Amino acid sequence: MTGPVSVDWAATLSEWSLRCPSCKTATLTDRETTLDCQACKSTFALRDGVAHLMDFDTRPDLKDFALVYQDIRQAEGYTGRGSVCYRALPKQIEKDADSRIWRIRRRSFDMFKRLLTRSVPRGGKVLDLGSGNGWLSHNLAMLGYRPMGMDINADPDDGLAALRHYDLRWPAVLTSFDDLPLAEGTADLAVFNGSLHYSTNIEATLAEVFRVLKPGGSIVILDTPIYRDPTSGAAMMEERRRHYLATHGHVTTLDTAGYLSWAQIGGWSQRFDCRVDTLRPWYGVKWALRPLMARVLGTREPASFALIVLTKE
Repeated sequence: MTGPVSVDWAATLSEWSLRCPSCKTATLTDRETTLDCQACKSTFALRDGVAHLMDFDTRPDLKDFALVYQDIRQAEGYTGRGSVCYRALPKQIEKDADSRIWRIRRRSFDMFKRLLTRSVPRGGKVLDLGSGNGWLSHNLAMLGYRPMGMDINADPDDGLAALRHYDLRWPAVLTSFDDLPLAEGTADLAVFNGSLHYSTNIEATLAEVFRVLKPGGSIVILDTPIYRDPTSGAAMMEERRRHYLATHGHVTTLDTAGYLSWAQIGGWSQRFDCRVDTLRPWYGVKWALRPLMARVLGTREPASFALIVLTKE
């Protein structure tokens, strides 16, 4: 069953310093069905518990991406779970199209949870960037943290409005993570949960997230594919493009990064004046043998996954 979605936006605005995305200076005011800016008179809808702080008319590329992404996810069976299944994630009650992916997600989340509880006190504010159906925000709320989910997808089953499936509530904001509607120094930690590779400019995205972190805050990158040889990442992107064209007849026009390289990650400490730590979950023997099998078979390098932790100095 799904419950009515009610979020205490008055308290959220006080805790999070949510600012107007139009004038980028004034904070917003809760009007029950809208969030209003007293400075520039902009008004933003509140629907299904989600604050719609992004105007897709100004970003047709993101609108196209969101629509294509929703179509593909629905066609490939990533939607339609019952509320009990949502609340159990990253554990799975029922097998579905992405069972293999959830096995990886569980291992990544277990390590992330240990990192989080060591580094951020309960009650800390955590940005869930590219939050999808909200499963990570739900787990954060259960652990006693104050999450805010952000995404460009407000779908009721696979996006922000999936908030209706959970028995806990947290603020969900429709926005791009390249233009966060937050004041400087707001969040204790930000996490990209299988989402950073959807950025069109990784370094610009990270710079924007560092802006809203408190001193000593961290960005954690989960489940984004990483390659030693960038040509392998480019080959993966081409394979995926051909698959989507053959299976669904269309692809997004948004030029997303798609992957990271280890060399790219190695340059971030100097670029952002931050500490870079790499944590490697154990995904199993078969996963560990993939690079060796690729060399034996003469196929491209497979993606690796790790928790990349960037700590603001």
